[in-house]
Amino acid sequence: MLFQDPATVAIVRPADPLSGGSLAAATRSGGRGDFFDVLRREVGDIRVGSAHYRLRSPMLASFYPVIQGPEGRLMVTPALLPIVGSGAGFDEAWRDWAEQFHVRFQTLLAMRPWEMQPDQREEWERIEQMVNVEAYRRETPYVVRQIGVLTRRRPIPNTIRWEDGRQERVSLQQMPPEFASLHEGQRFEAEVVRNAVTDRLIQAVVVRRLPPLRPTSADEAVWASLPTTKEAKPVDWDEFE
Repeated sequence: MLFQDPATVAIVRPADPLSGGSLAAATRSGGRGDFFDVLRREVGDIRVGSAHYRLRSPMLASFYPVIQGPEGRLMVTPALLPIVGSGAGFDEAWRDWAEQFHVRFQTLLAMRPWEMQPDQREEWERIEQMVNVEAYRRETPYVVRQIGVLTRRRPIPNTIRWEDGRQERVSLQQMPPEFASLHEGQRFEAEVVRNAVTDRLIQAVVVRRLPPLRPTSADEAVWASLPTTKEAKPVDWDEFE
């Protein structure tokens, strides 16, 4: 279920939401009941996929059936954003509303304050009034691409040295199946999910083998120019007596 408690659902005879009338007033009647009955639910948070938005205070979501052609409309109170959800039923309309909110939130979250236009800054301020953005940042893992080398495989692969020099122990529960086939010294790239606060590894999504590092042509030229023991002059040890 998208919502916390079915007991919060109420059916009332609404005012026409397009007329500006009070949602609490029963000013419309007549016709089939399923055309005009309103479903209301209190919402404490918003979830879209893995994104979890904690609301600072609950919202009231109201669904008005069969107002917009075959679909009903869903609006929330307080209405801080100009979003209207559409759908044949409450859950479908709520999903539409939540996905529109999700797109707005993520679009603005990815922008720096100086990149926002005045209307975007105002919308972000309204979003911050609705959502605990600090909790979202704290609780939402991030995904990063990393390159590492398996440094221990006895009896199972469990230690990685990442490209930045950091060493990290992992469990096979955190890694995709192909990680178990890597041998010591094997380079690989991985897409990993990390805790946004502690930076600890939560899970590796993908692991791909990489070829071993080879010196560049410039490195090879320098290496070839270095003297070897074959070129060293023989030592007359009698000189040191």
